[in-house]
Amino acid sequence: MSLKSHVDASGFPLQIAVANTVSETCKESGWTVRYKEHSWENRETKESGFIDLVLSKDGVFFLVLECKRVRDFPWIFLAERNRQRSWSRAKAFVSNKPGRETKRFEWLDLAISPATLESQFCVVPGAAGDQRGKPLLERTAADLIASTEALACEDLALNLDDRNTLRVYLPIVVTTAPLQLCSFEVSEIDIKKGTIEDPAFAEIPFLRFRKQLNPIRKVPSEYSVFGDSEIAAAKENTVFVVNAQHLVELLDKLELDNTHENNRYLT
Repeated sequence: MSLKSHVDASGFPLQIAVANTVSETCKESGWTVRYKEHSWENRETKESGFIDLVLSKDGVFFLVLECKRVRDFPWIFLAERNRQRSWSRAKAFVSNKPGRETKRFEWLDLAISPATLESQFCVVPGAAGDQRGKPLLERTAADLIASTEALACEDLALNLDDRNTLRVYLPIVVTTAPLQLCSFEVSEIDIKKGTIEDPAFAEIPFLRFRKQLNPIRKVPSEYSVFGDSEIAAAKENTVFVVNAQHLVELLDKLELDNTHENNRYLT
């Protein structure tokens, strides 16, 4: 294996290229690079590491980016054909601190443009899981959720009490892998073989990956009156997944929809 191959395999060139692309397009998109290789520690999960990139816009909207270089295979997302729709909801971390009072400091479903397809199943050919058997994207996304929380906690600790501060944090995976959508009808699944008889595939630029990526660590008392579906939804997180070649397209369209009822938490 050559020296160049070792460098390429590290993924750092992709991270550097993404940062450079954001810097070159900042005048048009409004996004700037806030941090590179930013260390984090999540006291709740006892995890730590480095955030590849943190992007910011207007001092309110922050993107926590993990860059993943993948060779030779796509990431395949499953979606039932009759349930496919574009979603504007995305669970983001909201820190709303007017003066000394912290009004909001939690994951909340917000309306965020652009609307995209959403999937909770991702097949990554040839990728191994970790020691607990967690697949590649689930492992990456769970780490992103933990690091996003840690960044929000760091910002809150450094915030001055004489200011009204609103911050919205959104985790994003940027990958070189082509993103493929596998559409199917449930009736097409052979329950004996566990296979789909006639799936359709289409390449997409980005989508929402929504799943129970981290458990609820502190259950509010009001959950006692929740039904099973509400508890399941409360445990879900959203991570945007974007092919690196379409990152600029996503950044151009990414914004908070402040006209939507879900975004009442931002006022």
